[in-house]
Amino acid sequence: MNRQRTAAEAACLLAGLLAACGHSAGGAEPSPCLVYYHRRLDAPQELRLRLGPTGAWGWRNGSMIVVRGCRPVCPAAGLLRPHDLIVGANGRRFPEDSDPRRELADAITESETAAAAGRLVLSVVREGRVREATVVLPVMGRYSPTWPFDCPKSRKVLHNACRFLADAQRPDGETDYFWNPLLLLASPEACFGDNARRAAHHFASDLVPRDVGTRPYTKGLTTWRWGYKLLYLSEYFLRTGDETVRPALRQLADFLSLSQMRCGSWGHRAYAGGYGAVNQTGMTAWLALVLAREAGVRVAPDVLRRSEAFFARFLRRGSVPYGDHVPYGSLENNGKCALAASIFSLLGRPEDSRVMASVACLSYHAYEQAHTSSLWSWMWGPVGGRFAPPDEHRTLLDEVRWYFELARTDEGGFVCQPSPENISGRTWKVSKPRFTTGAMGLVYALPYRRLRILGRAGGMVDPAVRKREREADARATVAAIRANLAEGNDYLAHEQLSALRRVLKEGRPELAELAKAIRTDRLAAEKQAAELYQPGLNARGWRLDDDRLVAMRKAAAMGNLYYAKLARKVLPTLIVPKPSVYNGRPPKWLPLAGGPGTQRWAVRLWKEGPMPKGAAAVGFDAAAWPRQTGPVPKPKGGQMLVRGRFRVASVPEGPVAVRLVCPPNTRVYLNGEAVVEVVLPRPVKAGEEGMTIPLHPKAGGLLRRGENVLAVHCRGGGEEVGSLPPVDACLVYEDRTEAEEVER
Repeated sequence: MNRQRTAAEAACLLAGLLAACGHSAGGAEPSPCLVYYHRRLDAPQELRLRLGPTGAWGWRNGSMIVVRGCRPVCPAAGLLRPHDLIVGANGRRFPEDSDPRRELADAITESETAAAAGRLVLSVVREGRVREATVVLPVMGRYSPTWPFDCPKSRKVLHNACRFLADAQRPDGETDYFWNPLLLLASPEACFGDNARRAAHHFASDLVPRDVGTRPYTKGLTTWRWGYKLLYLSEYFLRTGDETVRPALRQLADFLSLSQMRCGSWGHRAYAGGYGAVNQTGMTAWLALVLAREAGVRVAPDVLRRSEAFFARFLRRGSVPYGDHVPYGSLENNGKCALAASIFSLLGRPEDSRVMASVACLSYHAYEQAHTSSLWSWMWGPVGGRFAPPDEHRTLLDEVRWYFELARTDEGGFVCQPSPENISGRTWKVSKPRFTTGAMGLVYALPYRRLRILGRAGGMVDPAVRKREREADARATVAAIRANLAEGNDYLAHEQLSALRRVLKEGRPELAELAKAIRTDRLAAEKQAAELYQPGLNARGWRLDDDRLVAMRKAAAMGNLYYAKLARKVLPTLIVPKPSVYNGRPPKWLPLAGGPGTQRWAVRLWKEGPMPKGAAAVGFDAAAWPRQTGPVPKPKGGQMLVRGRFRVASVPEGPVAVRLVCPPNTRVYLNGEAVVEVVLPRPVKAGEEGMTIPLHPKAGGLLRRGENVLAVHCRGGGEEVGSLPPVDACLVYEDRTEAEEVER
């Protein structure tokens, strides 16, 4: 398929609010003083466009990528800086009107080959000049034309993703999110068998409590949690035959059966809780019950019949909708058609499975158009798409490979990139690799068909195969226990040994020997460290109060214990209270001239085309423009430029900021130079004069004694995220009087 046509079709690619944000790659270079602002730009999770294994992140601005930061230790550390603009890679400028994410992903693929020796050469605009930054990546090889099948690079990617999850897993088996263990179980490598087992035993011990009577506990998004738990435990039991988890299978199946709504789907929570049917979690619950029945759990036939009848309503009528609604158009959304394809295949309905799989495969350009997060499109799309004709599945895999390449982190995990809905500010999502890796990595496990959802034949795995895998798993686990004991990690060794003994049951001398080598005093210390560590980790928004911070630091000081090392790793990533240099008070900003609501603006309105040449500069003649005191209303549609003059007796030495009220897609100029680009403004609270956006340090050099000009260019758009605010602005400077008094 023609790649340029594909890019043009993909309206879902983050063009809505961001595409109009600045110069094209082929136009004039941005001002060296330009600062980009988005109201959610620096949120820890929501808006980070990860730049693949470089370790950097940013967001898209037209046909460029704006860098917002890097991990402290990563290939791009020290090479890329905030506000750098990536405009090309490996000697090629990103074409105008292209999607720079796809261009960068293709360059990463090219650079990871042996021929390129891992060298990714980025063309970066910094302070108005184009320069090169060479980021050295690990050599991974080239994708085969049949990726992820018969592809050594795909196998390396799968190994790295599983290793990332294994390293992040807690000793007790917790893996943060409920789909992560699926990838560990899907790996063909015996070294991850212990991780899959501990995850299963943790799920089996963390069951839903019961209220009085027959209704299960209803707090939280329970259907999501227990649906994926039952899905994983069913796959685990069918793969391993581990009887330890059978009671949990029965209890979770009963819980989900009780939770089903009359229509045949499920809501966010049980018992039938939430605002109605939510088919993404409802289909997961249905899939889990189908697999639980394969695992020998009795599931009421009426429960499965209701779900089958409900979801069959959408066959050949469009895509599966959000809830108990009419079918949605003809495009996949949030992976529900792919899920339906997988389930209909398990139920012996191959033609119905093919129909839904074709919808999933041919909707690849709409995968990012999803509510809350597009994660389930990327998780289930390639998995359920395998039931479509081979050429359709191949088209899907080839057209989405760039997304997985850019979602791959330097640590080996995967993220789900922000969707247009996230960028609009309507919804949030979590995109840390510990949340998304298990889901995003399933496409790389397709060739091994170790799970029912990945194409394994029905029923239990053959007993001879199970025995062979169990012995290989036991040898790998024993070796890992010995290594952990040698490193002083008694806690992890104890949990690994306990899980292995529950499966093997028979007494083995080597296991008894290992049990004697574990020091009980260290286990007691680990419990104490865990009690100090956990409250800080669970703090909402990763923000700590003083007590939690002190507890976390105590845990970090407890030597070579597991939770001590974890605390030392996590502490630098937390948002902690920062002391102010202003004697405990935040910085005070003073108006440089006038203030909000006092500036007299010259106003110009027009529909299309560029801003009048020189209109933001000092010498421009705007005498014929109408005048208005701010704030100035912004009409819907078209563009508006407001231009105001002010005088400065002396140029401040400290930081300068703009205090601003404006709609989205607004650029601020100081004496003709662009200084602030506002993508999506923060709502101004009652009694607040506006957003205060510090300017680039070089912007202070634009100020001059005497007359200056401040101009605000609103380019239009933003109506889709709410009513447009009026426009007003002034410059402010930091009052350092109190700081000087403190210093004296």
